[in-house]
Amino acid sequence: MWIALLVFCAPRICAQDAPAAAGDGKSYFEPAPDDDGTVVKLPTYRVVEQRILPPPESWLYTAIPGFEVLSNASRRGTRAFLDDFVRFQAALSVVWPAFAGGKSTRTPTLMIICGKTGAYESLGLQAEEADAGIYGRAFFVEDDERSAIVIDYNYIIFDENSVFSLEPDREDENAGLGSTVGQTGYGPISDPFKTLYNQYTRFRLRRLLGKKAPPPWFEEGMARLIETMDFSGKRIEFGKLDESKFITSPYESMDNLAQAAANDGEIGSGINHDLGLAIMGRKAGILQNRGNPLLPMAKLLAPDAKPTKAWSNQCYLFAHMCLYGNRKEYQRGFIKLAMRSLSEPVTEELFKQCLGTSYKKMGVKLREYLATGWHYAQIYEPSARGADFFAGIAKVEPRDATQAEIGRVKGEVLRLGGRPVESRDAFIIPYLRGERDPALLASLGLLESLENREDRALKFLDAAAKAKAERPRAYLELAKLRLRKTEAATGAPDGPLDDAQVDYILEPLLAARGQPPPMTGVYSLIGDVLLRAEQPPDAARLEIMLEGVRHFPNDGVLIYKAALLYANHGDPERARTLIGHGLKISINARYSAELEKLRARLPGGDRPKTGAPP
Repeated sequence: MWIALLVFCAPRICAQDAPAAAGDGKSYFEPAPDDDGTVVKLPTYRVVEQRILPPPESWLYTAIPGFEVLSNASRRGTRAFLDDFVRFQAALSVVWPAFAGGKSTRTPTLMIICGKTGAYESLGLQAEEADAGIYGRAFFVEDDERSAIVIDYNYIIFDENSVFSLEPDREDENAGLGSTVGQTGYGPISDPFKTLYNQYTRFRLRRLLGKKAPPPWFEEGMARLIETMDFSGKRIEFGKLDESKFITSPYESMDNLAQAAANDGEIGSGINHDLGLAIMGRKAGILQNRGNPLLPMAKLLAPDAKPTKAWSNQCYLFAHMCLYGNRKEYQRGFIKLAMRSLSEPVTEELFKQCLGTSYKKMGVKLREYLATGWHYAQIYEPSARGADFFAGIAKVEPRDATQAEIGRVKGEVLRLGGRPVESRDAFIIPYLRGERDPALLASLGLLESLENREDRALKFLDAAAKAKAERPRAYLELAKLRLRKTEAATGAPDGPLDDAQVDYILEPLLAARGQPPPMTGVYSLIGDVLLRAEQPPDAARLEIMLEGVRHFPNDGVLIYKAALLYANHGDPERARTLIGHGLKISINARYSAELEKLRARLPGGDRPKTGAPP
C-alpha cells in the first residue's frame, strides 16, 4: 500500500504533509495550477512544507435511519451503543410521536463516536460563532443544510465490560442541587447512553423550532426528562422522577415549608440546610445533605443562567412538576411560557400570565413536590399480547470505514464547528491518497467554492454530479457556478438565456429536487432561470414552482417569483391565488408592494383572491 501511495504521489511531490495541528491556523496543502489541455481533469493539490502523510486512520462506519455514523470505539461497543440508540428513537416515537419525527426530510445527520484518546479534542469547537449546543463531553453543530453530533465515548467508558465511569466531580462542588450523588462523594455517573439521549433531545428541539434556540431552562429540563426514559420491547416508562439527583436531608418535614414560604419561596441566610427538600425519610441515609438552597425562579429562568448542576437539576424538577405533577395543572402554562419566551424576556408578570402563580408560590410548590413523593410516570405496553415495540428493528452492523468516509465526515464536522483549516486538511488527505468517492468530491467542490476558486469547484462538482452524489447543496452550488460561467461567456449578467443555457443550468437543480432535504435555494434559482428564459416555460416547469411553494409556504420571495411566472405565462387565476397567499403571510414590505403591483396588472385588476397555497 505504501509503495502504491508513493507511486501515486511521485509526479507531484517527494513527501506529503500531515494535517495542521489543532490551533496551528494554517493548512499545509494548497491548490496546484491546473494543467492545460482539452481533457477535463480533476484539480490537484501541492504541499507547501515537507511533511510525511499521516498513516491511514482506523474508524468504523455505518448508516442508521437519519444518521451517518463514524466511530473509533470498539466494534462491540459501537454496535451496542447504536443498537440502544435506535431503540431509544423507537421508544420515543411511541411516547411522543411528533417529537421523535417521522420520515427524515433532511440530509443525514453526522454522528461521530470518539472512542480513543484525543479523538474528541481533535474535533472540539473553536469558533464562538459556531451554531452549537454543548452538553458535557458532547456537542452538536449545524447549518442550514445538515447537523452533526459528537460524543466523547472514551471519556465515559471505563472498560470493555462497563459503561460507567466514576470520576470525582470537584468542579462546582458547592453549587447546590446535584453536587453529590449517593454516599460516594463523587459527581453524577457519566453514562454515554444518556449523554446521547440528552444531546439528541436538544437536537430535535431545535428542529421542531425551526433552528431557533429554545429557552435554556426549557431545553435543559426537557433533555433531562427525556434522558431518564426507561425502555424495553415490552414496557416503556416515561416521566419517572429520578430522586437521586436531588440533595435531601432525611430529617426534614413538611413543617419547614411554612418557613420557606416566609422567605419568598426560597431559603434565606442563616438556615443550615435546604428546607422542604425531604423525601420524608423514605430514603433516609441514602442521599447526603449538602446544605444548598433552590435557586430563585428569576435566576432559573434567566436567558444567561450559568449551567451549574444545581441549575440543571432544578430545570429538570420544574419541567417534571409542570408536565406531570399537580394533576398536570401547569402543563399547558409551561408550554405557553416556553413558546412565548422565544420572542420575549421572561418576567414574573409573564410567568403569572402563563402559569397563574408567582415566583414565590412556585418555589413552595417545587418543595412540596419533592417532599410528598407524589410523582407520576407514564407506562406504555404493546396493545397486542406478545407484541414487541422493537419487532422488526435490525441490528446495527458497523464496517470498516473507507479513508474517503473518514475524511469527509470529519471534515464536515470540523467545518460546522468553525475550524476551516482542519476541515480542509481532512478533505484533502484522502483525495491525495487517490480516493474519488462522489460524496468526497462534492465536499471538496463546496470547499473550493467557499474559498472562491470557482474553476476548481466546477470540476469537482461536475464530477460529483456525474457520479450521482447524494448532496443537494452540491447540485445547487454547481448550478450557481454554471450560471456565472454562462454570464461571463456572454458578457450579459442579467441577459436572456437560450434553451441550451437554460437546460445546462437547470440540469443539476432538477437532480437536487429528487434528494432530501428540499432546499428553498433550489426552487428560487429555478425561478430566476425561468424568468430569464427566452422561450416560455412549459407547464411542467411552472409546476415545479408550485412544488417549491408547497414545500416553503412562508417564503415570500419564492411566492413572488412563482406568481410572476404564472402572470407572465397565461394563468392569471393561479397567479392571483399565489398573490393572495403571499399577502396573507407576513413577508417584507418590499415584496408586499411588488405583489400588489402584480395583482393590479392582472386581468380584472386588484380583485383579491385568497386561500391556501396552491
